Amino acid sequence: MKKKILIIALLFFIIIQYQFIAYGLDFPIKITIPQGVANYVYTFDYPVDIKTVINTNSSVTLNDTNITFYNSSEQKIGTTVIRNNVRQTKRVVDYKDVTKVIFNVPQSYVITIELFDSIITELELNEIFFNTSKQEIKYIFNKNFDINEDDILFKDNKNNDIPFNFSIVGKDLIIKPKNILLTGDYSTTLLSVTAYDDYFGYQQLENLNFTFTIDEPLKLIEYKYNAFDSKLECIFNNKIIANISDISIVNKSGDNQLLDYQVLDNKIVFNTSNYLSGDYTLKINKVTNYNDSEDILSDLADYKFNISGIKLIYKNFGNFISSSLQNLILTFDRKIESANIILKNETDDLIVNTNLIISNDKFIIDYDPFKPGTSYTLTIESLNAVDGNVIESPMIFEFKTIKSTGDVGTDIIISEFLNIFTEAQNRGIKIVILAILLGIIFIIAKWLWNKTKMWLKKL
Repeated sequence: MKKKILIIALLFFIIIQYQFIAYGLDFPIKITIPQGVANYVYTFDYPVDIKTVINTNSSVTLNDTNITFYNSSEQKIGTTVIRNNVRQTKRVVDYKDVTKVIFNVPQSYVITIELFDSIITELELNEIFFNTSKQEIKYIFNKNFDINEDDILFKDNKNNDIPFNFSIVGKDLIIKPKNILLTGDYSTTLLSVTAYDDYFGYQQLENLNFTFTIDEPLKLIEYKYNAFDSKLECIFNNKIIANISDISIVNKSGDNQLLDYQVLDNKIVFNTSNYLSGDYTLKINKVTNYNDSEDILSDLADYKFNISGIKLIYKNFGNFISSSLQNLILTFDRKIESANIILKNETDDLIVNTNLIISNDKFIIDYDPFKPGTSYTLTIESLNAVDGNVIESPMIFEFKTIKSTGDVGTDIIISEFLNIFTEAQNRGIKIVILAILLGIIFIIAKWLWNKTKMWLKKL
């Protein structure tokens, strides 16, 4: 009988302990404060951590609810205020070791408060600002969110659309104009921003408007020189006026060069296509803000730039090529206007018939079929760029066709393999044998796979 009583007592104790623990961990803890009670005391069975406080009676608009938290030593550790209106019915706090809470509430209503051990809040916009140096707008939210490009409007003060890019970085939305914004008023609107969590479910913020003004003194942002297009750009932060009498470009000897330029809003764009290779200096004495005649930028720092001779930046052949190669392709660092070339079969001392196609910066040379196992020389005797530059001496390229194996794929593999060794030898590179073997294996494997696919197609 004593054993049965002991077992029943033990089970009863376990049930009580389970209910105690389950209750303490069962968040949210809902506390209902009866009507007419001004100071309501709620005591926990053991210390808990509180991170969020929510008043579920958001329709109540009279007075505020003051909540004071105490720890296990009966010391006050903090107070928060719940505003009894729709916008401020939540508070994120960080109170640890809480054993007692005292609520000072409006006496005319029944109030229900929920306490959480984690941060619980609906989607909210914390901050918006425009970063002048980066020229980007940042919306900072309190949680992860989603937005579509169609829900973002970016306008100037004349309601013109501003082209932009946007990115989501954590809880931040960053909007960046594709072009530099000049002095003026601008606005962004987020038509719809959405989020979802298990407590509040689907959340949405609409029509989040932000306006800002760019109003800073005229300044030079950067110089940009594009050799391929023969363009030199001076970029300012505002729309400008620039007179030819205040600008000059001189060569290394100090001789003034012919000025061919345009003022395009906030840019001065120079055409340097008629300049020969050499060193040049751009001097700008004065520019004026288009919208403010008193905003003048004077004595800008000189900008030095170099126009180099024509450079080869790519060719599709090496010292060894397959005789089945369809054409020779060479790419230069600028637009080409005309050229004179000679392709010679050195082995047989014969000139090869060619057809030269010039496309902007690219040569494409068609020719009569190459002979296997034959040495060739390609000579570019003259080369004229659109910007007036020429080559000072002929460009000469020597190469040899490999002896044909009767298979195009095999010929290409062998020629590429020989070029690797030649390049390594020219640069003094010591190639590890294992690396070479691995390269050969990969090249042959690729060729065998292509052959296998062709064979399978015939089945």
